[in-house]
Amino acid sequence: MIGKKIRELRKNAGLSRRELAHLIESSETALVNVENGIENFGEECITKIAKVLNIDPMILFKIKKNHVKAKPENIQIGKNIKKLRKKWGMTQEDLAEKLGYKSSGAICTIEKGTRGISRTQLFKLCDIFKVDIMEITQPVIERDQLMDDFLFLYYTDRKSELFRIISNLIHIAAEKKRS
Repeated sequence: MIGKKIRELRKNAGLSRRELAHLIESSETALVNVENGIENFGEECITKIAKVLNIDPMILFKIKKNHVKAKPENIQIGKNIKKLRKKWGMTQEDLAEKLGYKSSGAICTIEKGTRGISRTQLFKLCDIFKVDIMEITQPVIERDQLMDDFLFLYYTDRKSELFRIISNLIHIAAEKKRS
């Protein structure tokens, strides 16, 4: 596991978690979570770790590739998020900050599909990118999921988002009927 390898290499270099986190511009909590296998860093952070520890980054990338499997639905959602982020001229760091993540590693892993994203964060993305949830989740979203999202929006009093989804569904249905 990549976390165990990072911990081993960090200790061999004589660095505390706090010191390594500072050197790679991450939080100590994020590093603890990576070392314990709870989270994964993105390529950028892994590259920084390798540089600080004076090792070939491929050592860590090989470990990561063997242990983190991306789900197809996460890959598609990640691609959609990346496309919207670039359309808005945002960096991964910018988006991480807007979503309340401490580092861009979370955005990197979400965009690659190796990390899922919560429904709450999806709705934050809708607000950030000024789109409805269909634009982020299409073509992944299933009918049952759509109903869940509909009810979630209704009961959390997010009526404007709800009306945008209904409008979008009517538009999609009309397009399918025409073709």
